[in-house]
Amino acid sequence: CDNLKTFTVEEHNQGVKVVGPALFTGGGETLDAFARGQQLEYYEIPEGVTVVSPYVFEGDQHLKTVKLPNSSHVLRSEVFKDCSALKEITIPGTTSQIFNAFTGCTAIESLFIKSSTPPDLCETFDDSFYSNVTLYVPIGGKDEYMQDDNWNRFEHIEEIEMEDEQQDLFNYRILSETEVCVSAATQNIKGVLKIPETVEIDGKTYTVTTVEGFNCCERLK
Repeated sequence: CDNLKTFTVEEHNQGVKVVGPALFTGGGETLDAFARGQQLEYYEIPEGVTVVSPYVFEGDQHLKTVKLPNSSHVLRSEVFKDCSALKEITIPGTTSQIFNAFTGCTAIESLFIKSSTPPDLCETFDDSFYSNVTLYVPIGGKDEYMQDDNWNRFEHIEEIEMEDEQQDLFNYRILSETEVCVSAATQNIKGVLKIPETVEIDGKTYTVTTVEGFNCCERLK
């Protein structure tokens, strides 16, 4: 539906909502459809979305940059199939698995992965993808990717400072007017993790007073 510009949902349909160019189900946790007719070049999937359904962006000829939310843990098959203009993808540190998501994405130049630990890559790219796409990883993470039999096929791997890299690894639960609890957003954590003393949520500063849920992170030092 290349000319589709908007979605309309009847008020009584509480299970479906529309935000901008996208239609969501499951209380907003699943991105199910995208209006390609808006011809957007940049789209940031909202926080809180845990599932991006297969084929959501299939065939979009205008999107150049897509940023996934920290709440997305798996990048599913064919999500960006045949997105011929797509040049840049940012994958958060919470994403632990990437399936066959980039079939036919011939224009991709940059793949940013904000995790120092390589996600499981359940995809085989064309040789041109490995040679033409630059893989950007956090500082100190290149060796991990070079030791991975899937990721080390990329000819160009560069380390860069990732904005708010470690913030992708946390979930926050408000305990009171001034306090929050911090927990692991993913098991995909290695090395040394610095838990912040304070955090800003919706413009308000809270003090981190409780830490929980990191016992499943086997690579954490």
